[in-house]
Amino acid sequence: MKKSVWFYVILAVMFAVGVVLTSCGGGGGSDDDDEVSVAERAGSVIELLGFVRVEGGTVVGGDKFTLAGHTEDRFKGAFVAGRTVTISSFYICDHEVTQGEYEQYCIYGRNQPNTIYGLGENYPVYRVSWYDALVYCNKRSIAEGLTPCYRINGSADPDEWGSVPADNDEVWNSASCDFRANGYRLPTEVEWEYAARGGSSGCAKENPNKYAGCDDSESLENYAWYSGNSGTKVHEVKMKNPNGIDLYDMSGNVYEWCWGLSLIDDLPHLHRITRGGYYNYEASKCSLSWRGSFPPQYRGVAGFRVVRSSL
Repeated sequence: MKKSVWFYVILAVMFAVGVVLTSCGGGGGSDDDDEVSVAERAGSVIELLGFVRVEGGTVVGGDKFTLAGHTEDRFKGAFVAGRTVTISSFYICDHEVTQGEYEQYCIYGRNQPNTIYGLGENYPVYRVSWYDALVYCNKRSIAEGLTPCYRINGSADPDEWGSVPADNDEVWNSASCDFRANGYRLPTEVEWEYAARGGSSGCAKENPNKYAGCDDSESLENYAWYSGNSGTKVHEVKMKNPNGIDLYDMSGNVYEWCWGLSLIDDLPHLHRITRGGYYNYEASKCSLSWRGSFPPQYRGVAGFRVVRSSL
């Protein structure tokens, strides 16, 4: 009886080892097949995490991107007349970084979200500066085993950058971005508007949508939180309809920081761009043509969403 028990134990162990070997690829398929499956899984993970892949394309700028009835540079968007822009493919998060996501990696400064304006893990983070956004991107990248995009003084480790400045800081302003890295980063202004308009097909329209998901202010309440429906507060992400490529809150709710300096003449050149408007703006300033800007240390109703380069 004792002998038979050990016999079955040995059989069970051999069976378990065989299952492990098979699951590791020993049961068939080449090494190349395994590499392909890993790459496919990596791509699907990005989608599962709430990212949309935006196919690249070329956009010829023109007056059609300027909000009708407005001649100011702030209402001309990134695709101005006389400018042709080629955008590489990239992944963009379908929602603004939430307070719950932000708090996994970062702490707030003196001011932080509150119940007056909107507090909760599914609310977009706000009262974060452009500097704060860089810290978040690199910390999240490192935590997930990705290559961080940003460097300050040659270092990609935010723990080596020192305290996040409360004032305009030349060293932090000199941050560089490696677009070849696979980590998280802020979208460029061009990437942001390209995605908000629905990518190549949305930009190719004879009359591109004025807002993210719709073309008239009467329909805006179905797609955005703005002065007409917000109750002067921030709202949870993904509560309105998405735009044509399933991105939420690209118009309204909170300002969204972008990478890079202001390049349009009537915006201060040391300011960083914000896009999308916010919950207390009128419809025109939540349009996809409107360009906001703030000093990089600004911590008001500004949040952000992240992107990743498609390598």
